[in-house]
Amino acid sequence: MPSEEMAAPRPPRWGRFFVGRPPATVGWLFRRRVGALIAPMPELPTKITLGEMRSSGVRGLLIYCADYKCAHAVRITADRWPDHIRLSDLEPLFVCQACGQRGADIRPNWDWELSRRRASG
Repeated sequence: MPSEEMAAPRPPRWGRFFVGRPPATVGWLFRRRVGALIAPMPELPTKITLGEMRSSGVRGLLIYCADYKCAHAVRITADRWPDHIRLSDLEPLFVCQACGQRGADIRPNWDWELSRRRASG
């Protein structure tokens, strides 16, 4: 029968190949120190409503693809949505026509009138 004594505790296991104290490499120090400081991602802030944007005289939107590698952008008018809709509510609804990524970064197009004047002549 095995003895009732407890076996000696094993040294801590760090990673897949190291037993005991891991080597003091830059990568290990970085993961150890930064990993303890990482907090959960905060929710994205809510953006202004279309009504607030229109009261500033802006009627257009700049829409950027959520994938930073794609960098596809378009300019559209915001007249199809009511005033109570927030820009942050519209962002997950867009799908990039270039790469197929869902989600977008939407911002007011402050040069909307200037681009309309150029297009009209």
